[in-house]
Amino acid sequence: MRTLYLTIPASFIATPLTKAKLKTIPAAVNYPRYLWEGKHDVGLGLANGYITKAMNTLVPNQMLFGKFSSLVIGNWAGLDILTDPFTLADSGQIRVVVHALVGTGIRHALSFAVSTDAGNQ
Repeated sequence: MRTLYLTIPASFIATPLTKAKLKTIPAAVNYPRYLWEGKHDVGLGLANGYITKAMNTLVPNQMLFGKFSSLVIGNWAGLDILTDPFTLADSGQIRVVVHALVGTGIRHALSFAVSTDAGNQ
């Protein structure tokens, strides 16, 4: 087994609905900044100075804050790559399927926090 340690700094992950809600809440009264701001080239924003990303993989109104360097990803069998020249042959394309057998774990549980009502106000 090979182990991968991520070097991503602490950041937020939220659902797109939570992101939309946080983009409308001012950071302070009569201050032209919001809890979720900006958008970088890869779809990331900033919340309280931390990198933020909206994903559909969380439960609605859920938000995760974590130090992702505490997340461990174990690769058990390498990558299996299958090329399929038949399925999309009518359009002149080749279908490529990649399989990976991985497992995840957390080195320090206190490195992550979850809010289940981040989009409510």
